[in-house]
Amino acid sequence: MEELVFDTDALMERVEGDQELLRELLALFFQEYPKLLEEISHAMEYRRAEQVERLSHSLKSALLNLSGKRAADAAYQVERSGRSADFQEIAAAFPRLQEELRILHDAMDQFLKTSSS
Repeated sequence: MEELVFDTDALMERVEGDQELLRELLALFFQEYPKLLEEISHAMEYRRAEQVERLSHSLKSALLNLSGKRAADAAYQVERSGRSADFQEIAAAFPRLQEELRILHDAMDQFLKTSSS
């Protein structure tokens, strides 16, 4: 069974059904995660493994708070590779993280469009 892109029920429970709070949280996430991706990319470019690990960990935490486990798992792979300073593995894991975030963003955006106000 394929894992959900994000768990809408868990997310709605986390915000206690507050649609406005959900919209605010997702708007903030949509604004911030591209910055984190760019920072991770720069850390990779300058071979700063500790920074890759720290930034990926922050992103993973945000994703788990938003019930985006698939993308969080991808962030964890980058984090773990940063911890071991394996830049070849970081470079291999980063595109999956980018793709999972794109998929998650699209799914969350669609959820917002179809959920009642």
